[in-house]
Amino acid sequence: VSTQSTGLLMPAQLRIPPLVEFLLFNRFGALVTLQVLVLVWGVFVGERCDCQLPGEPSSMFSIWGTGSEQKEEVVIKKCRQAETPHSKFFPLNSPCKDENCFRRSGALIYTALVDFLNIEPNMKILEVECGAGRITRGFLDYISEEGHYECTTISLKAVKFNREAYQCSKRFIFHHMNINHKEHNPQGRNSFTSYYLPQSSGKFDIVLSISFINKLVPEEAERIFAEISRVLKTGGKAAISLYLLDDLVKDIISIRPESMNVRTVRKVKSHPSKDMFMVVDETNMDKGVAHAESFIMKMLHKYNLKRISLAYGGWATRDFKKAVRHWDGEKDGEDLLIVEKH
Repeated sequence: VSTQSTGLLMPAQLRIPPLVEFLLFNRFGALVTLQVLVLVWGVFVGERCDCQLPGEPSSMFSIWGTGSEQKEEVVIKKCRQAETPHSKFFPLNSPCKDENCFRRSGALIYTALVDFLNIEPNMKILEVECGAGRITRGFLDYISEEGHYECTTISLKAVKFNREAYQCSKRFIFHHMNINHKEHNPQGRNSFTSYYLPQSSGKFDIVLSISFINKLVPEEAERIFAEISRVLKTGGKAAISLYLLDDLVKDIISIRPESMNVRTVRKVKSHPSKDMFMVVDETNMDKGVAHAESFIMKMLHKYNLKRISLAYGGWATRDFKKAVRHWDGEKDGEDLLIVEKH
């Protein structure tokens, strides 16, 4: 075996297979070996992220040449995939109890929101109570380098999970809403009625509040409406999902409540609001609150928010929507209100 080209002395009696000699002692072969080792390290040892960001190489290494000079760059991604969370996170703001539902539901809502709000990749977006990222994960490949996405959630565990799952993108920032909540944040210092979002005023083009207002009593919901208006730019839009108690739904409840797609709809007599109904479970506010249309319109007027459109969900069986697919694809989902700050 000739070893002059490598500069190494080999015993005469040692016979090395040609492929091994090529991979170890030939310069080009050694380069191939190095690249294979890098790939093996990335797959089996290093942490990977399959959420490729705009402008990043599509492979773990790339080679290019300028004239006779050839350079190589090894790109090792040190981030995790935006994975589906453990089932303990599902109750935060999701009807799902399994991974398939979590992914499917989030994808449907993400697609609908982009369409309803005409969201552009370079916009600044705030999601109020994002939970474990059911909707957030859809925006991972959509937001451009000029864009920005912030999320807030009451659960500190969910904040930690999201920060780790989305560490591959600096465009996603997660904040803890330190609000007292008996299930998700029992040590919280603030009440809903006294809480202010950490974001500065007039910062965002888009605000999303999905499956949150429908868990708050009127005085708590008002605080969120006020904060949505404060952080929105003039001309900015918000998507707010809620159980809207309009005259038609009131009639349905009074005449044939058994037709509702939720198990229970009852008037709350212990609350000062004249038109507040519990949805699903009277003993647990987190299960759902239906707000009167008059209250919602009052909030919009008070906080300079103009109603743009309303898409009905399936929670209330409105006769004229029977044959129409609901905006979120759910059979018992909330209504979706689109508003604009003026």
